[in-house]
Amino acid sequence: MANQKKYFLKFWFPVIIYAVLIFWGSSLESPFEVGFEIYGLDKILHALEYAVLGILLARALGASMPDISYGRLIFITFIIGTFYGLTDEFHQQFTPERTASLLDLTADAIGSFLGALAFISFRKRYKAIING
Repeated sequence: MANQKKYFLKFWFPVIIYAVLIFWGSSLESPFEVGFEIYGLDKILHALEYAVLGILLARALGASMPDISYGRLIFITFIIGTFYGLTDEFHQQFTPERTASLLDLTADAIGSFLGALAFISFRKRYKAIING
C-alpha cells in the first residue's frame, strides 16, 4: 500500500496538480497579459503549457506501462492531452471574457505531442548515459 501511494505521488499527482493549474488559469476572466502584443504568442503559450502536460503524462504513462512502445506512448499522450485541451476549451465557453478556440485546441494538441516527444528523447538519452 505504501508503495502504491509513493508511486501515485511520484508519477500521477504532478499530472493532476498541473491539470488543476490549467483549469484554474482557464477560469480567470482575463488571461495573463505581458503589456505588449506579439503575433501568435497566445498559441505558443498554449503549446508550451500543453507540452509540459505532455511530458508529465508521458512520464506517468511510461511508469504505469513500462513495456509500452514509444509510438503508443506518444499516441496515448497525444489523445489524453488533446482531450483535456478540448475540455479546457469547453470550460472557457462558460468563463466571462473567454471563448473557446479551435486554434487554441490545435496548439494544445501540438504541445501534448511535442511534450511526449521531448520526454521520450530525454528518456532515451538518460538510458544511454546510464547504460554506457
